[in-house]
Amino acid sequence: MTKYGWGFIGLGKIVRRMLTALPSVPNAALAAAGARDAAKAEAFAREFGFAKSYGSYRECINDPDVDIVYIALPHPMHVPLAIEALEAGKAVLCEKPAAVNAADMKRVAECASRNNVFYMEGMWSRFFPVNRAVKEISIAAGPEW
Repeated sequence: MTKYGWGFIGLGKIVRRMLTALPSVPNAALAAAGARDAAKAEAFAREFGFAKSYGSYRECINDPDVDIVYIALPHPMHVPLAIEALEAGKAVLCEKPAAVNAADMKRVAECASRNNVFYMEGMWSRFFPVNRAVKEISIAAGPEW
């Protein structure tokens, strides 16, 4: 089975929650943890079993063993780092909000398309059963609904 290396940038509470779920994905590998502080990244990597750690986001993004970049940083950092990862050919899972305005989101979407790379906002509530049911009802009701 092919393993996909995950690189995490931003190592706060939401990442810890994500790391409780990711081990259930059979082909996920914890490739790298990146933070502005190398010591923090190293401690985090040791605690959760990442193969490597970096004292910069860029190093984590550019690690050849990282296939997917998970961005969990303050909102204004999402767009530039997502674009950097997409330009590097990495798939991206970005915490919400993916961008703070439509123009920035368009730039990210165009970059993902241009580089033929997967991009997704971490809007987990989208997958709640009630939201799926509403979607099914609206599809069944047709465009006039």
